[in-house]
Amino acid sequence: EYIPFTNAFVPSYHQHDITTHRIRYQSLCGRLLLPIKFKCLSSSLQATSTSSSSSSSSFPTTTATADDDTSSSSFEQLLLDHLRRNDTTTPITIEGYVTSKRTFGKQLVFVDFEIANNDACQAMLRQEYFTSTSTAGGGGLDDSYYYYEGYKRCLLKGCKLQVTGTASPTRNPGNAVLLIQSMHLKELPRQSQHIQIILKQFQEGNLPLQEVASACHMEPTELQTHLNKLSQCASNDPTETKATTLLKTLAKQIFNNLPSDPDYPKAADQVKLSKKGNNFVLPPVPTEWKKVPDFATNQQQQVQEPGSIANVLQLIDNSTIAIEGWVQNRRRFDGNITKLTLVDDCYLTRSPPNLRLSCLIHPDLLEASANVYNNLLAVGAKVWVTGHLVTTTSSTTTNSDEKTEGKDPAALLLWIQDVHLLQSCARPITIRYLLDLMAHDDKMDLEEAANALRITYQEALEVKQNSNPTERQWKANQLAVQLQQNKRQVIKPELLETMEKYRHLLESNPATMIDIKVQEPLAVEETVIEGGNKRPHYNKITPQGMPGSRWMSKKKPQLEWMGQRIQDVLQSHPDYGHRPLQILDIGGGKGNLAHYLGRTIQNVQIHVVDIAAGAIKNGAKKAQRLDAPVEFQVADASASLLEQVEADVVVALHACGHLSDVALSHAIHKDAGFVIVPCCFNSNPHLTIPGNMGSVPEWLGVPDEDWAALKLLAEVQGDITLASEAIEVLCAIRADSTRKKLMEANPEKPRSVNIYKFPIEYSTRNTVLVGTYG
Repeated sequence: EYIPFTNAFVPSYHQHDITTHRIRYQSLCGRLLLPIKFKCLSSSLQATSTSSSSSSSSFPTTTATADDDTSSSSFEQLLLDHLRRNDTTTPITIEGYVTSKRTFGKQLVFVDFEIANNDACQAMLRQEYFTSTSTAGGGGLDDSYYYYEGYKRCLLKGCKLQVTGTASPTRNPGNAVLLIQSMHLKELPRQSQHIQIILKQFQEGNLPLQEVASACHMEPTELQTHLNKLSQCASNDPTETKATTLLKTLAKQIFNNLPSDPDYPKAADQVKLSKKGNNFVLPPVPTEWKKVPDFATNQQQQVQEPGSIANVLQLIDNSTIAIEGWVQNRRRFDGNITKLTLVDDCYLTRSPPNLRLSCLIHPDLLEASANVYNNLLAVGAKVWVTGHLVTTTSSTTTNSDEKTEGKDPAALLLWIQDVHLLQSCARPITIRYLLDLMAHDDKMDLEEAANALRITYQEALEVKQNSNPTERQWKANQLAVQLQQNKRQVIKPELLETMEKYRHLLESNPATMIDIKVQEPLAVEETVIEGGNKRPHYNKITPQGMPGSRWMSKKKPQLEWMGQRIQDVLQSHPDYGHRPLQILDIGGGKGNLAHYLGRTIQNVQIHVVDIAAGAIKNGAKKAQRLDAPVEFQVADASASLLEQVEADVVVALHACGHLSDVALSHAIHKDAGFVIVPCCFNSNPHLTIPGNMGSVPEWLGVPDEDWAALKLLAEVQGDITLASEAIEVLCAIRADSTRKKLMEANPEKPRSVNIYKFPIEYSTRNTVLVGTYG
């Protein structure tokens, strides 16, 4: 009997045209397991459907427990069995402890669970497939709960969850994961800081009371009473210091009262978690990279002078090449394997700007040097490599946005056989690592290190012979500043001439440095709505973070400053205080900025527009649950004037590439103020101005080639000064054009357009365009 499978899942033995194997087939009763022969067909043969490929709905829910037949090698084998039956709909439920988590962006998480019998389950959480509901109150389903963000934050080491999902293939043939559809919190992790995170997620409405209380081994009313005290304390204390202290105390109390758990994984022990680096887990290496191909281990051929990535595209497969480039991205994998993404110097590739090449550092090729260069080749470093170039069809190196004439650079992979650091990145921690290598014999060639740090050989000798750890730390900070100030890329003169052509705009559109020392919390009071009724704001507590974390030290101050500027623009509106004002958030995703504004600004209605349906659905559910003054809409702001949406202020936080110009065009069309933060200047080049206004350069009145040159300079790696100057010129062009268009549209209504930039310790790339009334 043949069990068909589709191209979505091809086992690892797919290279055989016809092979007989024995698998385990789960009967309709879910218990009896019968051996069945099947034939694995190559992609050239058409699998024939038979009675064994019955509808997935005929299979009952599968629950992985200790009672399952142990003849199956692992839980992954159970998932593979489902895939061999082409069954990707039957729910599978497990209970297990989180042992590791790997997050890729905002909508994709890989998580490992330890389940019964010390078995392991690898699961995948994707926002668009997550439909979790909560059993609230009497146990009935409450569809108003949508807890993706809360449960994602609950994926902490040692946290026990009940997970339901379906079998899903991976990019590696022969492997499978559990695609999560719903989760329920069962037990808390044995670490008080992690318990704080879970309690704060409940405070923000992202977790159900019943589950959190049960995991805390408390009555729901008791837990709610504690958290109400926290909310009251936070509303009375603008600094929220006392509320933070109370939250820590409550978390420690819950931690101390947790019962012993003999099944709790040793890998999540709090003592081990406290050790530096113990909680950091690298993602597994793709199967095709585990073993070095035979051709890459052959003796190196004679190579020519180092070339550019543009020239690499003209070479044939299995070529041995040398290349110089700048590290634009670095991704590490388990097994001491690292994938680098290299880009050319600006003077070599003006078009296309996103040309890049993937290179692989493998310990079997570089031996002891692999670990050294894995750490040294951070983003912003310049490197010389030789290796073997091959074409790969692996999705791990494919990027549909990177296409050029001839070969697709994303389909090329360079197996590195030799590597040299030409210039270090400017990160102090990386420079300190290099200095430590120099201080030890046979760890790093001194001449190579001196050239990479732009110091003399004599200085390198002094570091080797006389320095101590403290002196090397001070030296690293000093060299980091020097490297940031040096112009480390050779820029084509035509690009610099283009920037000089528009530099005069900086005089009329200067960028003001933002002062983020102390941001007073905005007052939160009752909101007066139509009819004179009052409604308390839906959440008086601003999301907190751990002291010293990236959120608390960098992101939260930026968000608070943005909120204050938006408040200033609203106050400049002639109708401020007379009616609720409308805020349009373009590209607002799930509404992080919108919800913050709803918590902190009175008498406003916020409308979020984004093309990501999953993010919009998530944000809308949260707004409905918390009774927030925020509406969500799936729409393409570059293709529609959004006539049905009123706006007094247009906001766009981290509006990538041409999305900034789309947001500006909506502010002009709606005669609105605006607060817009451009970023990622080469992104979204396909976006056009709505209302048949043409391309972005045409709308701004700038030649296409000039606009492309300025965007390229704004994304220069390794020269912060040059990139900052180009960013200021781009913003000056936008500010100058916007001011003129506003005057043309309404000469009697003067507007003020200003540019602000964040200090370098908060952001090296972000500037802010602010348009106020009057």
